Amino acid sequence: MKIGALAVLAAAMAIAAAAALPGPAPSEAQTAESEARIAARRLADGRIEFALQRRTASGWGERILPARRFFPAAGGSGWLHSSPVTAGGAEARISARRLADGRIEFALQPRAASGWGERILPRLRFFPAVGGERWLNSSPVTLEEAEPSAAQDVRRFGPVAGDTPAWSPDGRWIAFTWDRDGDWDSKVYVMDADGSGMRRLTDYTVSAWDGPPAWSPDGQRIAFSSHTGIVAVDADGTNARRLGGSGRLAWSPDGQRIAFVQDDTHPMAYPSLYVMNADGTGVKLLSDLVSWRGRPAWSPDGRITFVSHRDGGDSDIWVVNADGSGMSRLTEDFGWDGDPAWSPDGRRLAFVSDRDGDREVYVMNADGTNVRRLTDNAVWDGDPAWSPDGRRIAFASGRDGDEEVYVMSADGSDVRRLTDNAVRDGDPAWSPDGRRLAFVLDHEGDRAIYVTSAEAPALSSFTRLTGNSFAERGLAWSPDGQQLAFASNRDGDWEVYTMDADGSDVRRLTDNAVQDAEPAWSPDGQQIAFTSDRDGDWEVYAMNADGSNVRPLTDHSGDDVASAWSPDGQRIAFASDRDGDWEIFVMNANGTKVKRATHSFAWDTAPTWSPTGHRIAFISNRDGDADIYVMNADGSSVRNLTNNAVADAYPVWSPDGSSIAFSSRLDGDSDRERDWELYVMNADGSEIRRLTDNHSDEWDPAWSPDGRRIAFASDRDGGDVDIYVIEP
Repeated sequence: MKIGALAVLAAAMAIAAAAALPGPAPSEAQTAESEARIAARRLADGRIEFALQRRTASGWGERILPARRFFPAAGGSGWLHSSPVTAGGAEARISARRLADGRIEFALQPRAASGWGERILPRLRFFPAVGGERWLNSSPVTLEEAEPSAAQDVRRFGPVAGDTPAWSPDGRWIAFTWDRDGDWDSKVYVMDADGSGMRRLTDYTVSAWDGPPAWSPDGQRIAFSSHTGIVAVDADGTNARRLGGSGRLAWSPDGQRIAFVQDDTHPMAYPSLYVMNADGTGVKLLSDLVSWRGRPAWSPDGRITFVSHRDGGDSDIWVVNADGSGMSRLTEDFGWDGDPAWSPDGRRLAFVSDRDGDREVYVMNADGTNVRRLTDNAVWDGDPAWSPDGRRIAFASGRDGDEEVYVMSADGSDVRRLTDNAVRDGDPAWSPDGRRLAFVLDHEGDRAIYVTSAEAPALSSFTRLTGNSFAERGLAWSPDGQQLAFASNRDGDWEVYTMDADGSDVRRLTDNAVQDAEPAWSPDGQQIAFTSDRDGDWEVYAMNADGSNVRPLTDHSGDDVASAWSPDGQRIAFASDRDGDWEIFVMNANGTKVKRATHSFAWDTAPTWSPTGHRIAFISNRDGDADIYVMNADGSSVRNLTNNAVADAYPVWSPDGSSIAFSSRLDGDSDRERDWELYVMNADGSEIRRLTDNHSDEWDPAWSPDGRRIAFASDRDGGDVDIYVIEP
């Protein structure tokens, strides 16, 4: 196996091996909530026993044994099914069948609203015709059908299709509408805040649309619009009462009145704004010429904002007292203004406007003064929603190619993306405690309610160190943190360079017509190991830190790459295909006493030592895709740390040994090739955290000796690969 000039790092084999992996990437929280694998073993009587394992935050959980779980020793070719099992709130069953060659093929079937869903086929799903008695595992799958990927803790709540989520004032329930049968016969439902306990509140025999729901401030009643007009019911669905009127509605802060926008009986006329008592009496017209899209919004002190075309204006925001007095126009420009949302203290209004060319989120004082634009990009932003403490605003935006949910500070700073899907996410609604956001995901008309944490991780800042039209790879910090060694093709072929930590004083260390790459500093900073094909195949070499005294450390007919010094400087780990497949080897620092550390039929590469020298992290595809593993320095106690359905690569230990930074395709859209992004996790594989987020590739992370910075390579600025530094 020869490594090309553009794949000089051994870890690049992980990219080549896993670039075509299909399917959406699960986020860390989705993995814990919805990922599972099938475990199977052969019993002494020839039967196959199978079990289900769910992913937990700390790894794979205990095997769940269905009551019916044995595949007969002489089973036929048809699918047989286990009895259902429930774990983590999801129900599934295992399907199995015997193939013509004697192997057993397994699949998972999730429970759907209409019955059992389609079988999900793991990539590793075949039990050998002659297998031992130990448990074998499939590759992981996601149980929920059409489950989207996301940037963080996102859970699907409620039914197959749901819309207009509304939190109860105490945060215990979510009311929503659901067109269960897909015939525009939408009804109002309530579920517990964790997605369980769903119950229908409306039950009419005629086909009609009910919704959207609105909770009374005391949480005792829910009002909604129906074919019979506005209806209020107790929170348990009892005591339904028609109040009169119809249209989009909102309760007053004291729960005594309801404002609503009702369509005119004439199809070409604009709707009108009304207010009535909570029992349906005292209906009063407040304004005509109200926008069709508008919904009334009460201020904390009992005023009502609405969107209107009155006085011959464009779509503007108005405010009026509940008794009809104090009518005031708050916005007046040549654009569209809408979606007003009061801050919790009633002193400000967030709204949406296209006055500057595209729809952006703005904020103004309650009297219409001091208008400030909060978002500024070439696409639309909308659906603003204040957090309960008034310090943040959630909103939807199309800035990253499709509609996602974001959160920002109330002054427009610190914008963070909460969702990351190839479909539409919108209509964010804060939980009363400000810790969660419900939103609606719309996939080709299939609308479902999801809940995510409102605490999106801040994306770290970074600094660009190199900038040219060539590629830089294979980064390594000097032990004192003053320099970076790297490989570059800036002078026509791949050579090894060093530069100061701020990107200055670039020096070329190797100079020949072949490929030199993968520099690695010795712990004392006096030497640099690297790989080169100067003698016909890839070997490990060492040189002084100034480029002098180049000498080979390996000399074999196979390829030797990806060298890494042990912390005491006495040993070097490297990857080699000298025995037919890629394995990890360890040798003395002078090239003697070469010992093989891994033994698998897959490829193992990119070793990196823990700071204590007791363990080695590396990449392997032994479980079907490129994952990050750790083992003792002697090759024992191998453990998969990432174990997901996408490619993970380039592991590197933090100086204190508590964390491992790496590159992964863990997050991304299923409709395009996923980007490589930087992540960091605890040394035991827990608490994976994303560091970068853009539509480019980031790889080769390298910790600074003080643990405060990570250098990495990226093509984020136009296709060429440059070096950046990030503060994690």
